[in-house]
Amino acid sequence: MAEENQEPRTSLVQAVLAEVCQAYAALQEHGQEQTFFLDKLPLTAEERQVISDFLGQGKVTIKIEDALEPVQWRETAFSGIWHGVYCNLQDTPVLETLEIAWYPQLAAAQRQDVAKDSQRLNMWLSEQG
Repeated sequence: MAEENQEPRTSLVQAVLAEVCQAYAALQEHGQEQTFFLDKLPLTAEERQVISDFLGQGKVTIKIEDALEPVQWRETAFSGIWHGVYCNLQDTPVLETLEIAWYPQLAAAQRQDVAKDSQRLNMWLSEQG
C-alpha cells in the first residue's frame, strides 16, 4: 500500500494521484463519481503499475463474466476507489479505469433487467402456487 511503496513516482503519476485524491474528496463530500481512463493517459505500463501498487488491494472484487465483454473491478485499499479492467472477446484488456464511486456503475442492476426479471419471478411464483 501507499506507505510502503518505494517505487519512484513521475510527475504524471503524481498528477494522476492528485486528481484521484480530489475526486475521492468529491465522492465523500458531494456523492460525485468520476472515472479515469488510465489507458487513455500517456502513462507507461510501469507508471500504471506504480499507481496500482500505491492504491493497494482491498477486499472486494466484482466480475462480470460476459462472453463478449468480460470486466473485473477490484476495490483498492481505499473504499470507493475501484480499479477496472475491461476485456475483448479474446480476453485481452482493452480498457483500464480507476472509478471513484460507491460501486462501479456498470455492475449495478439495470432497470430493464430488473423489470424483465420481475415479470419472470412473478410468473414462476404463480406457476408454483
